[in-house]
Parts: sequence; structure tokens; C-alpha cells
Amino acid sequence: MGGKGSKRRDVDEVVKDNFDKLASIPGVTAVDSGEQIKGGKETNKKVIKVYVEEKKSKNDLQDSEKIPQKIEGHKVDVEEGKGHILGVGKEFLVEWREGKPVGANLPKPYHGPEQVSEEHIESSRPLVSLRGGDSIGVIEYPEVRGSLTYFVKKGNTTGILLSAHCAREVGSRIMSPAGKEGGENKDFIATTKTISVTEEVDCAFASLRGKITKFTLKDASTIKGIAVAQVGDGVKYYSNASDRVVTATVVKNDWEGEVDGMQWSKQIQLDKPALPGDAGALVVKSDTNEAIGMLFANADGKALANNFRVVLNALGVELAIDEDDK
Repeated sequence: MGGKGSKRRDVDEVVKDNFDKLASIPGVTAVDSGEQIKGGKETNKKVIKVYVEEKKSKNDLQDSEKIPQKIEGHKVDVEEGKGHILGVGKEFLVEWREGKPVGANLPKPYHGPEQVSEEHIESSRPLVSLRGGDSIGVIEYPEVRGSLTYFVKKGNTTGILLSAHCAREVGSRIMSPAGKEGGENKDFIATTKTISVTEEVDCAFASLRGKITKFTLKDASTIKGIAVAQVGDGVKYYSNASDRVVTATVVKNDWEGEVDGMQWSKQIQLDKPALPGDAGALVVKSDTNEAIGMLFANADGKALANNFRVVLNALGVELAIDEDDK
């Protein structure tokens, strides 16, 4: 696109617009953006990442299996793997699982005065305007983007659910929308209080900076309860990455396997992949609007979701019920 001197588009935008085409290539298990790897080391250069079941030589590839080397000037890296965590931050999950101080082996984020102290953050985002499915980011980690799952209560505290690999660390400041989508420090909405990372969940709880009493999804519906996913269930979730409701079908409710070098078990698998920015999106039954899962990864070319009831139990929270529905 564009002629000489035209500005190259952001790699994440290119991934989003080419996601379906790349994900449909035979053998592809996941598509995202990430650091280019050379000689086993990261280069600090962001590229398009395509994950495949098996890397083959050019001579062994069928025409239908060929992956472009560049798209809109961005290099395409092909890696072998069954799948990939949606968006960025897998290194944080590894640290949580291993019990290490989170962020200990990573570059420290910039903590300017307005990024640390709540009293210095003047928020312009009214909490009553928040919806499940909204874009979220982290003030301390500008590259993070994900979805606000839904609203929960922990005792008398009202908060939100989000993916652990998006929250990054206890004390991180959540904003809506994400920085990549125009969010600024003034859009601070919540502070991460609890994170749980196991073979079954990748989740976090963040307390809102104030109280709200109405809880809805971006399609204006409310969650009517919690259900157990059954194979064949018709489901939906709001994709903030594509700004639309996505419908899908549950193909497994007990998926287990390796994603990004980590073992996962008892996951819900849908019949289609999810976009990288949809980490944390709430999966609900289409006919009853009951919550069943929380998106976190793609594997084998299909989206994976944590069991929603297991998420609530892991964080010690309960579903927030709209005052009008009590």
C-alpha cells in the first residue's frame, strides 16, 4: 500500500487485517505479532509471527501451505508450535508459574510520576460507561492490549476480570481503552489486586477506582449466570479487536496440551481462532447469555478459553449482578 515515502502501518494493524487469511493456511496454529528472533535472541524488532505445526523446507511445502515472507513491509517469522498466548506477555506467565518475582528478568517499565500515584491520575473515563468486551491496557506497559472480561465482586469491592498476561503484575494500573487504541494515563480505571496462573487459568482481578451498580456487555446484554461448556454449544463473544460479536461452537471442553512451552489442561476449545487483542474476552452461551469461558490463547488453529467457574474460584471472586436483576 502507498507509494514512496508513505508511512508504513503498525504491525498490529497489519496482523488484524491479514489474520483470517494467514490463519486459514493449512498447518497454521496461531497468528500474532512479536519480537523477531535471530540466533536464538530477540532483536527488539517487531514482526508478524505465524506459528505452524511443523516447519518444512520450501521444497516440501504445497502451494496452499506457503506463507508470505513479508506483508506491507513487515517481515513474517515462522515458528513451530501448537499455538500462542493471545497478545503479549507469555514471559510473565512463566514467572508466575515458577514463583519468581514477576518482572525480575525483564526490562523495567518507565514509572513516571503520573504512572504510579493514583492522586496524580485525573481520569476522564466514567466508570458507568465501562462494558464487558471493552479494550483495556496497562499504564506501566504501553504495549499491552486485551479485553475487559466482565465485572465481579470480592467482598464489598467491585472490580473487573482480565487475563493475567495482560495485567502483568499486582499493582499495575489498568486503563480503558488500551494505549494502542488511544488510551492515556487519564483513562485509568482499576488497579490489579490478584493474579492466578496455573495449568487451568490465566486470570487476574483488578479493583475499580469507584463503585458501579450496572453491569453489561458491549452488545447491551447482561450475564444471566454461569454454565458448564458442552461440546456443540453455540457461543458468542465480543471482539474488541474487530469491534463485533463473534459466534462460534464449542468443539472440546477438556482440551489439554502445550502452548508457548507451557502445559495447559481442562480448556474450552472453539471452532475458530481469536484475534490477539481478544485476550480475556468473555465467552457466553448464545441462547441463555450464561458465562462459560474466558479467552486466552489459540492452539491447533482454534481459540482456547479458561473455564469461567474455575476462574472465579481461582481469584476468590463472584459474578457481579446488576441491581435491577436482583
